[in-house]
Amino acid sequence: MAKRFKGGKIVFDACNKIGAKMMTKTWLKEAGISDVGAYFSVGSIDEIKPWSADFKLVSAKPYMNGYRKIDKRFGAFNCIMSAFGDKFVKMQIVRIDFYE
Repeated sequence: MAKRFKGGKIVFDACNKIGAKMMTKTWLKEAGISDVGAYFSVGSIDEIKPWSADFKLVSAKPYMNGYRKIDKRFGAFNCIMSAFGDKFVKMQIVRIDFYE
């Protein structure tokens, strides 16, 4: 992609192996999704950087609290679950910028 879309970027969400296992056992099963052939997890963006010399920048922010904090009006449970997702399951938004 980096060679084809020079100067472009790709943004995606990811989680670590624990999160991928949890997603498989709960969300995919509840949604009736059974045709997933491969699972993808990212423990650290350092795993992504060596994929291509055409990556200008690889960065990540926490999924739930990376752009703004969860409003306290959502309740303590949601705040705790958001923190759990960001810290222990390593839910994150990953951004890769390509060289021109």
